Amino acid sequence: MGNIICCISSLVSGLGDSQVYFNRLKDAFSVESNSDFTRNEQLYFNVIKALKCNRVRYAVNTLEAILLNDPVDILAINTLFSLYQRLGESSQMFSSISRTWSYWGIGIPCDSSIAGYRALSLMEMNQIDEAERVGMQALSGEPGDVRAIHAVLHAMESKGRAREGLRFLRETEEAWSVDPAVMKNGSTLDHHLLSHKATLNMQLKQYSNAMDIVDNALAREEQFVEKGVLPGNEGMKQDLLRSDHINDYIQIFYRMELLGEGMGDRWSRVSRLLDATEKKILAPMDVVYRSILFSITGEEQKLRALLESQESEERDALWKEFALRREWRVGLSVAETEIKWNHVNGEDRMDVTAANPLISPCVNALLELNNVENAVVWALGTL
Repeated sequence: MGNIICCISSLVSGLGDSQVYFNRLKDAFSVESNSDFTRNEQLYFNVIKALKCNRVRYAVNTLEAILLNDPVDILAINTLFSLYQRLGESSQMFSSISRTWSYWGIGIPCDSSIAGYRALSLMEMNQIDEAERVGMQALSGEPGDVRAIHAVLHAMESKGRAREGLRFLRETEEAWSVDPAVMKNGSTLDHHLLSHKATLNMQLKQYSNAMDIVDNALAREEQFVEKGVLPGNEGMKQDLLRSDHINDYIQIFYRMELLGEGMGDRWSRVSRLLDATEKKILAPMDVVYRSILFSITGEEQKLRALLESQESEERDALWKEFALRREWRVGLSVAETEIKWNHVNGEDRMDVTAANPLISPCVNALLELNNVENAVVWALGTL
């Protein structure tokens, strides 16, 4: 189960080398007898294969089948949350949590985390007041719930309560910060919450404070990447940096540019950081953010690559291989997952950006218009 957890985490976040974990699982499931694996473990292997081929819809449906088997499977809920967020279907995530809500209770591992998922789902659904209420209620029982912290902070920021939001971040810093001076728990949301801290300062027109926060984070991650890359040790370079951090930098830099504050070489530094990450599943907004970055840095080849289909074709071929190799088709006979295995035409891929009516115009605008500011404004206007 450890390899399953690590592989899913790597595929979804870009942390670590997913291929290492996948090879271990493939070897284990390829043996003649796999009776030692539970039904859910077999289904998780199907989820991993689907994610490797960017068949996110298949992965989501299989994860929902896992929740039918075990409503308190926190790995399924956490993975579903990430995938539904990328699909832009937060209402589905809220429905999944609601269906399993009655099964949770005192004594069940991770019970204290579920309210935070619920609060964050409400926030994604733009039910701001309810998200803040549920988030504060969750924090009264578990003060270190970073998802509840994130939901409450979003509510404060969206309502223009910038000073209250900054005070709230200070009060909860021990729960989410990875700064050794204050850390007790730390979380992977550290960077994103720091970006909120920067944007809250921007709301108060404290631009120098905002850029100090961003510059410190950028310098820290550049040091992480430099120390993490070892000669001949492939995969380690991404262990310390999440690809999602790039989106945080881009949205802050772009807002500062609109305010007339030039970001200089920060753009190229972020582009180099992006080269040190590997994210298997690109959401539509990932494509938009990267389009903005590559247009500003002048990396036209990378910009064009966002619409190329070569990698998609390779994933289609891999999906067909998974479908044909009987020894890997474990778990497909269980009654809970009535999903056909022959999704090979690509309609359920998340990376079909060339046919996406929202994403393709954004990238094409940035390619065709050599005026960065006008192109970006036009592109964002299509969303």
